[in-house]
Amino acid sequence: MGRPRQAITPILEGKLWVARVRHPVLNRIVRFSLGDGNQMQANLDALNEIFLNEFNWFSPPKKTPEFILKQWQPEVVKLKGQNVSKGSKKVSGSAVELARVIAERDAFKLKVDELLAVISGLQKEVEHWRGKKLQKGPRPTLKAAYERWFEAWKGRRDGDHVKNVQYDLDKFVEKFGENESIDSLEGKEPEIDSWLKNLKVPVEKDANGNVINWRPVSASRLRHIRLYVIKMLSESGVVLNRKQIVRVSKEEIRKGRGRIRWLTKEHAELLAKKLSAPWADIFRVQVAIGLRPEECITLHVDNFNESFSKLTLAPLDHLTLKTGSRTIPVPSEIRPLLQLRARTNNIIFPEPETSKAWRSARNFSRRFNHALVTAAASAGIKTKMDCRIGRRTCASLLLQANVSAEKIAALLGNSPGMILDHYGDPDIEKMDSTLSKATALA
Repeated sequence: MGRPRQAITPILEGKLWVARVRHPVLNRIVRFSLGDGNQMQANLDALNEIFLNEFNWFSPPKKTPEFILKQWQPEVVKLKGQNVSKGSKKVSGSAVELARVIAERDAFKLKVDELLAVISGLQKEVEHWRGKKLQKGPRPTLKAAYERWFEAWKGRRDGDHVKNVQYDLDKFVEKFGENESIDSLEGKEPEIDSWLKNLKVPVEKDANGNVINWRPVSASRLRHIRLYVIKMLSESGVVLNRKQIVRVSKEEIRKGRGRIRWLTKEHAELLAKKLSAPWADIFRVQVAIGLRPEECITLHVDNFNESFSKLTLAPLDHLTLKTGSRTIPVPSEIRPLLQLRARTNNIIFPEPETSKAWRSARNFSRRFNHALVTAAASAGIKTKMDCRIGRRTCASLLLQANVSAEKIAALLGNSPGMILDHYGDPDIEKMDSTLSKATALA
């Protein structure tokens, strides 16, 4: 890059001021006549403005005095953007290359200016969307603002997730008045907080379908509703103090979920018989090798060795793994099941309707959970179901079979401490004290 250019210093010759500088384009010493008195200072400033800014070498500013512009040599100005051969006598080869580079920079600057003009043109609309209220006239109603936000938000999100958000926001709009101005929500943080804290879901209905028993929403559900209510209002221009609206911690969510649940071997066998295809096969694989729900739907023929005795987990298209790949043995009891499914589709557990990879792991988990709940009710199993109960049953059965926590953790992709914390014998502290005598070493 070299040292930065220094401002031109004028030299007094007789009664006139002059400047001698190396012309950056002509690449030779050039004498500039600056005149005298006030004229000298104006010419010197104009010459420095050209000399110190490379973007002005080929296109001096229009305000440059004609006297200085003529001395700078108009033919040099005309070189900008022209294809002058490297052997040209007008300018040096390096100056021609510099002219090309500067022309490209100017073209880039032009594109930037065009982009800024577009942004400037959209600024009013963007700021209005963000709530700057630039447009005259009344602000939209709560319902109109919600509908506009929802259409822009839903995009390509999972269908079930969209339905849940829509259901929650519909209830919110109904509560706070769909015909009220969106600005009426400002300063109503206590009312929003109270509404969230008092949310309930039906638990029991009578013969006529009327709800006779309610319970508060779970901590995770409350956090979900709060997130999208605040998101919708904030992006619609409502200024909120979020600290005044109930917040749900991760500890509360974990506490609300309760202890981890698993099934006895007898209940697991009974549940598998009540499940329909393909959910029965998925559940059997979960119990056998402890896969997570999102890992089940990544299974592909290429993940197995030739005999299906070894499985190496890997992502499948857009379906990813939570803890990365791991290689696990496949029990001989479920190999025929996997081989049979592999004959009909390279994806072991595809989406039933399309026979392709599941579009959403979330959607798979919901449908699997629904199938488990239905089958458990049919089998008379009272244990609360979720889509990981097969995986947890696997860990519990292996512990009962005296398999070490380290081996179980390697199979499930967990830590030994987590295995012992969640699946250890809950009655171990109540064991008879004589056990210590029997196991004590002399």
